[in-house]
Order: sequence, then structure tokens, then C-alpha cells
Amino acid sequence: MVIRKVKILFVLFLIICSVSNAQFLPGGIDDKHKDDFKETGNLSGTSYASFQSKYSKAFSEYGIDLGLNAGIMLNNFFGLGFNISYLATKPVSQIDDRSIVMRMSYYGLEPELVYNFSSKLHLSFRLMTGLAYIDYGENNVIDLPADYNGDWIFITEPSAVMNLKILKSFWIGFYGGYRIAQGVQLYWFDSEDMSGLFSGLQIKLIIK
Repeated sequence: MVIRKVKILFVLFLIICSVSNAQFLPGGIDDKHKDDFKETGNLSGTSYASFQSKYSKAFSEYGIDLGLNAGIMLNNFFGLGFNISYLATKPVSQIDDRSIVMRMSYYGLEPELVYNFSSKLHLSFRLMTGLAYIDYGENNVIDLPADYNGDWIFITEPSAVMNLKILKSFWIGFYGGYRIAQGVQLYWFDSEDMSGLFSGLQIKLIIK
């Protein structure tokens, strides 16, 4: 059922990308949108980097994720980035009468569809897909070679972002979405414990 949902989300994302780009082909855009596009400038070939803070669900609790995203705009409306994040507020659980710190970090590709409302307001649709490493231990640091309790899982995060221009290349964004986790087999936790709604704030730098 979860895999089916991921496939449906991916197909919907591709359809949105195709329809949005088709509007800007010859004969598919009106004068008003042409004027708006002139104001926003040419995004094709520009790079971007952003710092993200996200309130999300992990290990049946909500906490703060911190992350970095960097990518490039392949044309004026479609970009491809890479995301790396980790759970900054690590919950503490009791396992075998011990206080154990729950830990998580994740990495993935993040295609992004950008719609320019004006020169100062952009709406983005993203679909982050990648792997997450979850584990528990007696400290906050994940030690991959020495940690035998860890579990690699698959996550998908569709989201929408409203970006506001603050300075020439400096943007601030507010976003929300849903995390879908698969393959969770860590102690008494399952995929539903890692899945849920999230919201966040990002600071974005566009480099031309």
C-alpha cells in the first residue's frame, strides 16, 4: 500500500511538471505571464543552496530536523537538488532499563518545480526521495562502523514551499508536507512511527 502511494505521488509530480512546462511553450502563455516572467528573470542554469529547519515526526514523537539542500535549475521551472538532514532534537527512550538516545540522519535527491508568481514570490513543489539511517545508543553521535543496532530505511517527502524574496539573491521559504517511511525494523518502531506531517522554514541563496 505504501509503495503504491509513493508511485502515485511520483506520477502526479511528473504530470504537474509536464503541464506547467507546457504552459510556457509557444502559444501556451498569455501576455500577463510573459510580463511576470520578464520580472523574475532567467533561472535556468542558476545554482541554489538553502538551510532548512523542519518540525517533523520521528520515533512516534515530533522534533526538529536541521538540513542543507543544494542544487541547480535545469531550466526556468525545474531544478534538481540534493538534501542532507538529521534529527537535531533526539528523543530519549527506555530500552532494557537504560536511557537510550534515538538518532536519525537522511539523504536524498530533491527535484523541485518552481512557479513564479512575481519577482518576489515563488511557489515550489518538491519530492525528496532517499535513504535514512536510524538507530539508538547512549550518546548523540551516530557511529556507523561500530553501531550494530542501526537500520537503513526508505523515505519520500512531497512538499510545497512558498518562497519570499528578501534581498537580490536571498530568499526565505515556508513549507509543509508529509513524510512516508518504508522498511522500518528497529526494536519496537515501525514505518508509521516515522511517517507524518511536517512543516518548516528555509533560508535560500540563489547564485547566478
